[in-house]
Amino acid sequence: MFVTGAGTGGLGLAIEGPSEAKMTCKDNRDGSCSVEYVPTEPGEYDVSIKFADQHIPGSPFKVLICLLYASCEVQIIQCIC
Repeated sequence: MFVTGAGTGGLGLAIEGPSEAKMTCKDNRDGSCSVEYVPTEPGEYDVSIKFADQHIPGSPFKVLICLLYASCEVQIIQCIC
């Protein structure tokens, strides 16, 4: 996610679905951050991304996890706010 030039405000991330999903967020120190999550059960997940308490365009995002593999990770590669 790129937040350069977006103004002041906090970034909020939430994942809702049939199971908890381990989530990590890394500040890339260039105005962007990388977020990864690993669900533990198949099903439909809602990924909500907010900036300054407002959903970014397209949020919440629907993600369908059909099969789980030990090395499978789902990434939102880039969101421009």
